[in-house]
Amino acid sequence: LDRIRQETEGSLVAGIQSKFKELAGNRKVQEMKWIESINLYHGPLSGSFGHSYEKPYGEEKSRRGKEINIVGRKCDIAIAQGLMRQFGGGDKNWDIQALPNQTSSITPEEAAIRAERLEEVIYKQLTSSKYGYQSRKAYTDRVILGTGILKGPMNRLKVRKRYEVDPNTGTALPVLSSYEEPSIIRVDPWLFYPDDSVQSIDEAEFVIEAHPMGKADLLKLSKRPDFRSEAIIEILRRPADEESEITESLFANFSDNTELYKGKYVVLERHGPIYKDDLMKLGIEPAYDTPLDHYYGEVWVCQDKIIRIELSNVEGSYSVPYAVSTWVENPGSIFGIGAPLLMSDNQHVVNVAWQMALENSQLSSGPQVVIDKSTVPVGSTRVVEKALGRDDIFVVSNPEFLREGSAVHDFLNPDRVVIG
Repeated sequence: LDRIRQETEGSLVAGIQSKFKELAGNRKVQEMKWIESINLYHGPLSGSFGHSYEKPYGEEKSRRGKEINIVGRKCDIAIAQGLMRQFGGGDKNWDIQALPNQTSSITPEEAAIRAERLEEVIYKQLTSSKYGYQSRKAYTDRVILGTGILKGPMNRLKVRKRYEVDPNTGTALPVLSSYEEPSIIRVDPWLFYPDDSVQSIDEAEFVIEAHPMGKADLLKLSKRPDFRSEAIIEILRRPADEESEITESLFANFSDNTELYKGKYVVLERHGPIYKDDLMKLGIEPAYDTPLDHYYGEVWVCQDKIIRIELSNVEGSYSVPYAVSTWVENPGSIFGIGAPLLMSDNQHVVNVAWQMALENSQLSSGPQVVIDKSTVPVGSTRVVEKALGRDDIFVVSNPEFLREGSAVHDFLNPDRVVIG
C-alpha cells in the first residue's frame, strides 16, 4: 500500500510540474506584453527594460531623450476613478436586507434581526481577510497589466496565539490554536498559470499558482494541521534548487532584478480535478459522493513532494476558486490587455514630437513661439518653457476646439488673438 501511495503521489507531482513548465513556456509573449506595460506606466523611471528614444530618421537606437509620461498619469486617473466608484463610501459597499415577504414562519422583524447579524459576521470576515486592500491591488493589476485576479472566498486555516500562565512557574507560555475563516486573496498575474485552452476563467478546468517561499514561510506552513509537516521538514533540509527548470521558467521574464526570489523554494498550488482512483490509492475518502469520476480539490507541491492535498469543501463545486476581470478582453486568452498597451502609440508620438521640439529649439536662432494646439492642464506652458531651457522661446496655448456651451461667444469675443 505504501508503494502504491508513493507511486500515485509521484505521478501527481510529475503531472503538476510538467504542466507548469508547459504553461510557463506558452506564455512568454504575454509576459513580454506585461513588461512593456510596466515600462510604459513608469516611463523614464523604468529600469533596464525601459524605453529608449528612437529618432524619426531611421537610426536604430539613440540617446535617451527627455520624455513626458502620459501613460502613467492616465492609468493613475483610471485607477482612482475605478476605486472611487467601488469604494467611494468605504470598504463596506454592500448591505443585506430581509425580504419583505418571508416564505418561512418567522416574522419580518425577526428576519431583519437575522439579516443584521449576518451582515455583521460577513463584514467581520471581509475585514479580517483585508478584502478592500486585496481588491484595490487587483484593480491596479487590471488597469496596468490588463488582468485583476482574486481568489476566494474559501476557507483557510488560521492560527491564533494566546498565552497561558504555568501554575508551577508562573511563566506565561504561548499556546497556538487553529480555526477556519473565509478569505479573499489578490493573486499576482505573474504567478498565475490558468488553463490556456479556454477563453474564460469560468471554463478553466484547472489553475496552477506559484508561491516563491523562503524557509520561514515553509516553516509556518509546517505548523498548520492542514499541511504535511514531515514532508516540509524534509524539504527544508535541502537547499532551494535555484537552477531547476521550474525556477528558470518562473523568473525568466519576471524582472531585471537578478536577486529577486533568489534562494526561494517554488511551491505550486494546483486547483483542479482529482480522480477517484487516485484518491483511493492515496487513502483519502471523500465526505460526499459525486456521479463523476473525479472530485475538485487542491494539491500543493514543492521539490517533488506533496505538502498539502484537500478536496473542495463546497459539495458539488466543479470550478476553480478564482475570479478574473480584464480591462479589455483579449480574444483567445484568459488574460486581458491593459491600458498602457492601448496607449503605446500615443506615448511614442508624444516622445518623438517632444524630442523634435527640443532639437528644433536648440537649432533655432532668435526668438521663437511654440503653440500648443492640444487641451492641456493649467500650468503646462510653464513646464514646456522650463524644458526648452531658453528665455527667448515663448509658449502659448491655442486649443483646437472651444468650450462647450459658449463656443460661438468665445469665437466672436476672443480674449486674445495669435497671429503667425
